[in-house]
Amino acid sequence: DVVMELIEVLDPADTTAPGGVYAHLRGPDVDAGPQPATGENLVGKVAGTCSAIRAAVEARSSNARSSNDAARDGSAVDRLLDDRWELVVLSAHARTEPPDLGAALRRVGRRRELELAAVSGGGGMEALDSKKVLDSATALKHLIALVGGEALYEAALGTYDLSLAYLVGTHSAMDPGEFVADLKRLQDIESEPLRRADVDARLGRWPSCVENLLRGGDIAGACEVAERRRLFPHALAALSESLAAEGSASSKESAVEVRREVTRAYAAFLSRERRHEDAAVALLSVGESRAALDEYREAVAWRPTLALAARLRLSHNERTSIAEEICEALE
Repeated sequence: DVVMELIEVLDPADTTAPGGVYAHLRGPDVDAGPQPATGENLVGKVAGTCSAIRAAVEARSSNARSSNDAARDGSAVDRLLDDRWELVVLSAHARTEPPDLGAALRRVGRRRELELAAVSGGGGMEALDSKKVLDSATALKHLIALVGGEALYEAALGTYDLSLAYLVGTHSAMDPGEFVADLKRLQDIESEPLRRADVDARLGRWPSCVENLLRGGDIAGACEVAERRRLFPHALAALSESLAAEGSASSKESAVEVRREVTRAYAAFLSRERRHEDAAVALLSVGESRAALDEYREAVAWRPTLALAARLRLSHNERTSIAEEICEALE
């Protein structure tokens, strides 16, 4: 309990600064040295302290009985603790800068899964028989007391685990009529990527929203968000990574077509922004040479216009007409 109290009162401010609790411990030579900018290294103080406390607690409990192996999926996961030291770990996650509520909630979710497995006869949590074992409800109530029900509900949604969000809602003071309907609406979205995109939009995680819309096949929706949030470069980078990861020829062909469609939308956006040369470059990257020529003409960029016209093997009359048009625009 004392450690949790320490975590809760952590302050990023310098306690040895003038006016601080330990200002009298500040040596005279400190003020003469270079001073950090406002806020510099102060946030790191809280994060570093929380990280050190988590590491110390886990080291202390390294030989304690743990039953989280049933929840392992092949990746390294933090060891769940069976006593109140687990609350210390949750507090450290909640108070670090920035708060990592997702990590804290995932620990609660894993504990809940183990409890359900034990109750259903799946085994893996013999420690449930002991009264000293911390249960998921206690852990969840601890987090709610620290950050509040609504903030924790939003964080639970951010993990994309609707059952975990429901668990938070039922243990907090939230109106069931609100969060149940909210979760039902999300559950009714059949596509997992589109459901995640909906959550991302709600939480303002726009880069992730664009990626999930693309994964869900809502290209128009992805382009709309990308334009509104100026995230077309991010969308194209995500598509390039996806294309590189595709294995089959049909999948690659589909990914190429999606990238072409998004690039066209990006070029249209750049054109509306009167960035015609940038739009032309984008169009050229997907082989839209004739459309790129039109953008160069709009930009009155005579060198790339005439070079591209020659590469397209336009007739002499067409090239002459384009040259005359550019000359008139330059006068």
